[in-house]
Amino acid sequence: MTSRTPVNSTRIYDSLGDDIIAGRPANRIDNQSTFFYIGDAKVGALDNELIWRIQKIDISTNPYTITWAESNIEYDKSWVNRGSYTYG
Repeated sequence: MTSRTPVNSTRIYDSLGDDIIAGRPANRIDNQSTFFYIGDAKVGALDNELIWRIQKIDISTNPYTITWAESNIEYDKSWVNRGSYTYG
């Protein structure tokens, strides 16, 4: 038996390049009044795993300022530690 791809199907990939047809990437938003933390990770990621990338959006500035935890977009952060990273 051969495998078949349904007609009109679309493959969807997360930011890590993994096929997520059956799921969605883990996403978190934390509103801290004058700024937001936004995190994304692989499907099924736990908040304490070091597989997150986190950005901080400061809405108290004009224009808004967007910075990354530890000044990089690597998936090596923990969502639970988002407040203790340096952003740049």
